Amino acid sequence: MRLQYGHTYRLLFSSVLFLLLHVTLGRVRLTFFVDAPVVHTLKQVEQARLDGEVRHVLAVFEQRETEDTWMQMDEALARLAAVARGSAQLPAFVTSLHRLKLVVPQALSTERTKLARTAMTLVEVCALSLGDRFEPLANFTVPALLRLCTRANKVFVKCASATLRKIFEHAGIPSCVPLLVEALQSNSKSLRVSAADCLKVTLETNSPAKLDVYGDAVVTALRLAIVDAVPEVKTLARTSFELFQAKFPARLDSFFYGLPDGALKFLKMSRPAASSVLRNKTPSNTKPGKEPLLSRADNAAHTVSFAASSSKMSRQPYNLSAIAGPSHSMSYVSNRWSTKVVEVGFHAAATSVKIADIARKLKGGDWSMRLRNLEALNSFVAASTPPVANPTVVAEVRSSLPRIYGIYLTGLADSHSKCIAAAMVGLAALFEGHGCDDVILESLIPRLVVSFLLPSSANVKPDLIVLGRKLLTVLKMRKGSALCAMSAARALNNPKYSKSLHTRVSCLSLLAEMSDEEWSFLAKERSALLKGIITHLFAVASDTNPPAQKLLKTLFTNISTLAAEIFWRLWINAKPAQRKNVNLR
Repeated sequence: MRLQYGHTYRLLFSSVLFLLLHVTLGRVRLTFFVDAPVVHTLKQVEQARLDGEVRHVLAVFEQRETEDTWMQMDEALARLAAVARGSAQLPAFVTSLHRLKLVVPQALSTERTKLARTAMTLVEVCALSLGDRFEPLANFTVPALLRLCTRANKVFVKCASATLRKIFEHAGIPSCVPLLVEALQSNSKSLRVSAADCLKVTLETNSPAKLDVYGDAVVTALRLAIVDAVPEVKTLARTSFELFQAKFPARLDSFFYGLPDGALKFLKMSRPAASSVLRNKTPSNTKPGKEPLLSRADNAAHTVSFAASSSKMSRQPYNLSAIAGPSHSMSYVSNRWSTKVVEVGFHAAATSVKIADIARKLKGGDWSMRLRNLEALNSFVAASTPPVANPTVVAEVRSSLPRIYGIYLTGLADSHSKCIAAAMVGLAALFEGHGCDDVILESLIPRLVVSFLLPSSANVKPDLIVLGRKLLTVLKMRKGSALCAMSAARALNNPKYSKSLHTRVSCLSLLAEMSDEEWSFLAKERSALLKGIITHLFAVASDTNPPAQKLLKTLFTNISTLAAEIFWRLWINAKPAQRKNVNLR
């Protein structure tokens, strides 16, 4: 009897031990899966099968995320990742996955680690499989991943940073550099570290030709990272600077001016002589006696601006500030290749101004006081541009560029035409002496066009219209018509600007004025930008304002004719309500 009970006890003990071991191993296996999901590969499927998988994901995510549904969401994303690994070469693969522009950010923003990690794996697989073709998907995945880097949970931050790094390694996506500029201005240390790391990878993986289009944004990001208070960000910035120095030697002089001495010491560099920049009235890539390719070497990428726009530029000097008064007049001297701001009648150039005081006084009710302050700032900015550039003023202006641009943007929204004209004059000098990065461009375009570009210009002074159009033409030559058009299209869906009917109509008018050559160039050379423009136009197709509807009809007709393949592909994948609102009749 005793032996029988002993045998039973041993069997019971062995069973309990086996169960405990099984549960423990299961938990270990589950934890490992959360950290690194295993993605299987399905052989290349047909387009119809891929569309079916995408529709399944969309159907699953229409449910509310609960304890009962989140596993279904996770399984749907994991299966799509397996399909993506084997079928990324399908021609319409990117278009199909673009339909998940709301689903993927939703999955990434969840509090469930496993679901978020699976979504990150899907993004990594797409970036690895698509390479350069991943760029359209980066518009909604990269911002969501950057937001994850601000979480207090270190697991989320670590996984999101690793995913971002893989995306930039495999896909390049230099178009996301402006997003890194915004991230480097954040209060989150972890976000700034991740952005600095992505900037370094961007400089490592992209060629100078690809990066040059976003050269101003790269310079801005580097300047922010170098003066950051976090040692890790500064260390990454120093490595990025070494890459930048090797790839863009022509931009170094403009990069150094205004940089604090402490930052120069950290980079182990000395401040270059002022004459190396200020004495060169022609770019370094020209020889004496030859016509310069552009007014600055760092804008060489933008000379690919449309030939039609260049040929329309007048070769005669014209007065840019006829409204601002003779005592503060400026003229733009423009020919086919170069655009220079020449001072013709400023008072003695100011060597110092209180920018904070000017910004405060622009909020006052006296228009003459606002005008005097804008003119004082114009005189200060003029002292930083050739041929009378003062090295001290150059350094001060470059260190305060965002605030100065902010003041001029406020001036463009002024109620008095003379204040608007003075702001335009200042912007012209600022373009010539210091350039304009892509982040500022997106705020500048909608505010500039609304000041003069309206279907009915009865209430706008003729001289102000001429002044604004010439300034817009110069901006197109410096930055390229493609980037200006994209800035106008983004403003249509930006609540900051789209609430104003005048702003919406003005931005649509700017797009409607683009020539057939410009649309054809976008279709052939800048298809990613054109897709973004069309997507923004589809989003505002429901605008009921008659002038806006007329302009939208003109735009849709032109684009569907000149870029038919891209237009109709996006139209097919648009929401039913958007397709219904697109008027081509």
